Amino acid sequence: MSQSDPSVPVVKPASSPDDTESFVPSPLTLKFWGVRGDIPTPGEQTIRYGGNTSCVTLETSKNLLIFDAGTGVRVLGKYLLSRMPVEAHLFLSHCQWDRIQGFPFFVPAFIPINRFYVYGSSAVNGDSMGQRLKEQMQPPNFPVPIDIMGSELNFRDIDPGEVLKLESMDIHTYCLNPINQTLGYRVHTQNHSVVYATDIEANTDELDPHLINLAKEADVLIYDTHTWTIDEQGAKGNPQPKDWNWKSGIEVAKKAGVKQLVMFHHDPGYTDDSLDRIERQIQAVFPQGKLAREGMEIAID
Repeated sequence: MSQSDPSVPVVKPASSPDDTESFVPSPLTLKFWGVRGDIPTPGEQTIRYGGNTSCVTLETSKNLLIFDAGTGVRVLGKYLLSRMPVEAHLFLSHCQWDRIQGFPFFVPAFIPINRFYVYGSSAVNGDSMGQRLKEQMQPPNFPVPIDIMGSELNFRDIDPGEVLKLESMDIHTYCLNPINQTLGYRVHTQNHSVVYATDIEANTDELDPHLINLAKEADVLIYDTHTWTIDEQGAKGNPQPKDWNWKSGIEVAKKAGVKQLVMFHHDPGYTDDSLDRIERQIQAVFPQGKLAREGMEIAID
């Protein structure tokens, strides 16, 4: 292991998240492997949307990009075992646990013939992304240290605003939430753009003009549905789904002129039925909007 610091997209029906059958990607293929926020939520009330935490892939004929490594990345890893050797680029939005908790269970990272490039911003305390992934796998938190991973791991810290070049891709970055040093990503390639924007501190009264610019005329904007509410005692809780974040997402999508809005990172308190209601509300005011489900694919031609 080495370490160093515009047509409307076509949506395919969601398949089983454990489906490891091979598919040939279109020029750009998005797939959702984990769509939940905070903690995994297995159970009979989360079957249709899924319970794994955040992980999304963007694939071309030449490159595989992974966004966040929540528990959904374990399912992705199972699929990738049929395609080795694997080379992929993992872009982490930030290091809260629902974005990195699947990394120790990402089996391809333990296999020497594979190579991964891992990107993310430095933490507020100055720790690199590599340091934080390493700390997560130190005893007593985890029995196997990161050094056991036999693949080639290359870490790179990103400064917000930096533009990365990856063959024919330009990947623009922006800090969406300075408290968590959360990075948003805009991938531009083959005259198409996909934007991954999550953990946003935003509201419909004061939209961030830099976020709107990041999302400008994107084919797909992946945006955060998660919202905390505060009860009378001041404790965090979410007894009923609230509409603050998805409404801000619609406003960003409208002002940026995006072709399709996909909301994900669903609150762990949201059941399948409550998410159905939110999706109907979204589509009533923005027909190009939808909620992400595990296994859902979007082909961008």
